[in-house]
Amino acid sequence: PVLRGQFTQIKTLQEISAPLKSTGRFIISRTQGIYWHTLTPFDSEFILTPTQMLQVDSGKVAVRIDAATQPGLKVVGDVFFSIFNLDPAALANNFTLYGMPANKGWVMGLRPRNSALASVLTQAVITGDQRVSKVELLAAHGDHTEITLQTSSGPVALTLQDAALFRQ
Repeated sequence: PVLRGQFTQIKTLQEISAPLKSTGRFIISRTQGIYWHTLTPFDSEFILTPTQMLQVDSGKVAVRIDAATQPGLKVVGDVFFSIFNLDPAALANNFTLYGMPANKGWVMGLRPRNSALASVLTQAVITGDQRVSKVELLAAHGDHTEITLQTSSGPVALTLQDAALFRQ
């Protein structure tokens, strides 16, 4: 029900010659959403729940989007929840799924089914063994994001402190 751990994200942008690297911690809850706390190179929190998206920079709310007023947020949320929770049935709603050879573990590729999603993302590749360990996102405009997840052991349910992170 809950995954937690550390992440390293390397983003390669068409406009910038050197890749951008960030690190931090995450909590993914099947019921509450995704809490993504970037620690380096700067402090930023991203919280995606079924009802809202929130970005908090240096302790202050920078962006708050309510799913009731922005219907597209639900689609974005569904896609990210499906990827990080590795829900093949939900992924198949938005993507054509395909397997790829792997030295160990498994690799799943995703290609968007609809043009709206394809205008943003051309492909996603998810790698793992027992859990998702890497997600690669290939943007339609040529950018590339590679996210490596290192899950840690911890409570299988949200602690009170964790739950409070989703209610900011």
